[in-house]
Amino acid sequence: MNRNKIIPILMMAAMLATVFAARSPSAALAATGTSTLGSGTILNIGLNTDPVTKITSGVVTLLDESGASQKITISLESAITLKLVIPNAEMVAKTIVIPDPADATKELANGTLKSLEFVTATLTEITTLAVVVTVVPTDVVPPAVATPVDVLVSLDLEQAVALGMIIPDPTMVTTAIVIDPTLIIKSITLVKGTTALDTYFGTALGLTGDELAAYKAAGFGYGEIAQACWMAYNLGGDATLLNTILTAKKSGDFSTIVLPDRSTPKNWGQLRKAVLTDPHQNLGQIMSGHADPLATTPPTGPVTPLTTMQGNGNSHGNGNGHGHGKGGK
Repeated sequence: MNRNKIIPILMMAAMLATVFAARSPSAALAATGTSTLGSGTILNIGLNTDPVTKITSGVVTLLDESGASQKITISLESAITLKLVIPNAEMVAKTIVIPDPADATKELANGTLKSLEFVTATLTEITTLAVVVTVVPTDVVPPAVATPVDVLVSLDLEQAVALGMIIPDPTMVTTAIVIDPTLIIKSITLVKGTTALDTYFGTALGLTGDELAAYKAAGFGYGEIAQACWMAYNLGGDATLLNTILTAKKSGDFSTIVLPDRSTPKNWGQLRKAVLTDPHQNLGQIMSGHADPLATTPPTGPVTPLTTMQGNGNSHGNGNGHGHGKGGK
């Protein structure tokens, strides 16, 4: 066979290979099993305020096209623009006190909340929350009758979040969304078990997906982590207390955990019996979607003293492990 015949045969073989590859099941699966950053169905929306900078971010957990979950962090302003967070309409018509952030002994307004609305300044493009409060003057001299007046207070977004005036929009959960990648501050991909725990406990405990993944890598099972999350939540703690509980389980020393009656459990079994009084607080309830939603704030005050897990990628504060949470029924 001469060279002129070999070249056309090779070209034909290449063309046939391309056709068969395009039609093969494996090629089709490869094409559809892709993941696009910031694109998917919303599983959960949360707000996270950095304890040091006091800056609040929006945290969105998505289920993407490939079946993986993404945890996306964006600015609070971006979350407002995307309508992921909204003014808390449930506060309207209720009595409210707005403290003066510059002077804790003073108040900006004290009365009945009339309305809440996001306002973005045209020149500065800074978004604030316009709060209208109906106030009854207290400096009226009898027999004159005090006439209620409306007072407009402009709050920065962080203060509004702290006062509970800005909340995630629950109607956005289960809807599809595409977040511009340029708006994304941070993103991580979560495996199934981590996603479920992060979605359920994340907001209530301030728990992050990478912290959960670190506990799993350290040898804890998802069931153990779920129980520890509920313990931390039931005791009124957060990710730090979760870390303390898992540290105690690993070391066998429970002396750093103080129960509400000020006693100290001697082992994991005693701790479970004292804190996990609801039989529905288990991993199965979370994975099946039957667990009741958690309140953002744990039911009791903080528990002290606390310790920090060391080693195995779990030390609290290095971005590798702790959590927040409680369980539903």
